[in-house]
Amino acid sequence: MRIAFMGKWWSGKTTFASSFLTYAKKYHTDKNLLALDGDINAHLLISQWWQLTKSLGNMQEDIMHYLCENRTDIEPQYIIATTPPCKQSRFVRVSKDDPFITQFADIHDGVPYCTVGTFSNEDLGKTCYHGKLQAFDFLYNHLLDTDKDIVVTDCMAGVDNLGTSNFFVHDVVIFVVEPTSKSLAVYRDYLHATQGTIPHCVIVNKVVDDTDMDYVYTTIPTQYIIGIVHDHDLAIRKREKWDTDAIENFVSRHCGVFDRAFAFLLAHPRDWKKYMQTLREVHTVMAREWYNDYLGGDLPSMGDQDFEYEEVLV
Repeated sequence: MRIAFMGKWWSGKTTFASSFLTYAKKYHTDKNLLALDGDINAHLLISQWWQLTKSLGNMQEDIMHYLCENRTDIEPQYIIATTPPCKQSRFVRVSKDDPFITQFADIHDGVPYCTVGTFSNEDLGKTCYHGKLQAFDFLYNHLLDTDKDIVVTDCMAGVDNLGTSNFFVHDVVIFVVEPTSKSLAVYRDYLHATQGTIPHCVIVNKVVDDTDMDYVYTTIPTQYIIGIVHDHDLAIRKREKWDTDAIENFVSRHCGVFDRAFAFLLAHPRDWKKYMQTLREVHTVMAREWYNDYLGGDLPSMGDQDFEYEEVLV
C-alpha cells in the first residue's frame, strides 16, 4: 500500500510524511514499512533523526542492472526507467532482508529508507533532478508491496512530481495545504492536472482561526478534508531545538488525523492490472516523445507484452 504526501514548499508535507511513518511504526506494528524520500532537500531522514549513506539517484545504472540483468525479452540498451517488468525481472519486497533493500537502502530503526538524494558538485550545471528520479521509477515499478506493507513517500514540493513518470505510482495522495492563496493555488494546479484520477484527501495545516478555514472552504469541499492542524509550527520549532520527542508528541495529539489517512489508504486497494495498463501507456508516451529517436528503436513494442504483475505476486 503506497501513500504519498504532497504540498507547496513549506506547507508541512514532510512533517506529515514523517509523522505518518512514526504513527505507522507505533500503531500498526503488523505492517512492514518502507520510507521513500523523493524531495531534493531529503528532509524526511532529518525529521526522523536518521543519517544518509546511500542515494538512489547516484546509483541508477547499478539499479537497472540489478533489476533487469536476467531479462532476455529486450536488449539492455533499450531499457529505460518506464520499461514494464517481465517475469525474468528481479522484484523488490518490503523487507529489510530483501536483497535490493540490503544493497541500495539504508535501514533505520528497522525501517528501510531510500532517497533520490540531492545534488553533488559533479551535478552542477548539467544534471536535472527529474533525471535522478528515474531511480524511483525503477523501484516503484518493480516493487511488490501488498496489504501487509505500507510505503510512505515524501514527494517533491508543489506539483513537480506530476511532471515525472512516477506521477501514478501511489495508491493515495495526502495533500497538505495552508490557508494561503499560494498553497491553494498549488492544490488547484494538482486538481487540474490529475482530473480526479488519483485518490486524494487533504490536511489543512497552520490554521490560526475560523477565518482561515472559511478561506480554505472556498476551494476545498469539506468531504476532502481529513484533518485541521493548528500547532504544526510549535512542533517543528521544538524539533529543530533537538526535542527528540516532538514528532511523537505531535502524532499523539493528532492521532485521529493519521487514523483517517490510514483508513483512506485501506479503502483504495491497488488494481494491478490498471497499474500495468497505465505503466504501458506512460512508457509509450515517453518513448514516442524522444526515446525512440534517441535510442533508435520502437521501445513500446519491445519486451514481454503479456506480462501481468499477478504472475509474480505470491
